[in-house]
Amino acid sequence: TPVEVPGWPASYTRFMDQLNISYFLEHRYAEGPIRITSCIMLNQRKLGEETFVSAWSPGVDFAYKLGKLSTVYASADQSVRYPTYTDLYYARGNAFGSIDLEHESALNLELGYRRGVANNVRYNAAIFHRRSANLIDWVTYPGNDTAYAQNITSLNITGLEANFGYYASKRKEFIRSVVGSVILMQGSTPETNYSSLYALDYLGAKATVTVNNRLGHGLFLKWALTAQDRVGTYRSATTGDEVDYAPFLIADAKLYWAPVAGITRRQLPFQAFVNVNNAFNTQYFDRGNVAQPGRWISTGFELR
Repeated sequence: TPVEVPGWPASYTRFMDQLNISYFLEHRYAEGPIRITSCIMLNQRKLGEETFVSAWSPGVDFAYKLGKLSTVYASADQSVRYPTYTDLYYARGNAFGSIDLEHESALNLELGYRRGVANNVRYNAAIFHRRSANLIDWVTYPGNDTAYAQNITSLNITGLEANFGYYASKRKEFIRSVVGSVILMQGSTPETNYSSLYALDYLGAKATVTVNNRLGHGLFLKWALTAQDRVGTYRSATTGDEVDYAPFLIADAKLYWAPVAGITRRQLPFQAFVNVNNAFNTQYFDRGNVAQPGRWISTGFELR
């Protein structure tokens, strides 16, 4: 019997109850420059009348303060992702889920260094490694356009990430702030005879920089550049061929007016702005066959 959706002209005929229970335990230790946090979580999931499926997620964080501003740290944890209703039950067109899917898991390791703001600059850097197993993905096989939800092969990723920030000492300086980040990743996975929808398409490299400039008379310009290169391929919807993701560069900008008033020259709770996203009108794909928006200009004001 169809069940009506409250407040919406639609109904559904299939549903499944879900019960999630989590047990969490955490302990923190601090002695001098040492900080240690350890935790463990047990999650139990039950769909309908099926038996509970259990998954453990332990983790530990270690930090050692080298001074007031500098810290080295290391962490290790295991994460879990359960299949969604779409992964389990979807069956329409050329896509079919699977009720036999298992949860995926990943071991995450990280070692890094961070430094707080000193001489107007702060930065941090880290190396990380992720080992995933039973990845949930939608795959297609040669000669068959039908996509199936499956637990596919493992994926191991090693990467390097760095962030920095510069903040001007005086509000009247032309460059008020510069914030940037870069991430590099290298993955390894066995050769496969299928095409992955997304799980094996990871970021090989991404760099961003955001600059905030003071132009005077209450005018400011905030602009950003993003460069990205994704590893992987997708099957073209027009030719049917496997196509590599192309690297791209996009630029965003925001020109805004934030006036000041009074003897103390305090900033008013008002801002008028013009936004330009993807200023170069770059044509790019961040997921197979899904074209991202081109240049988009918007304007408005905010009362804060």
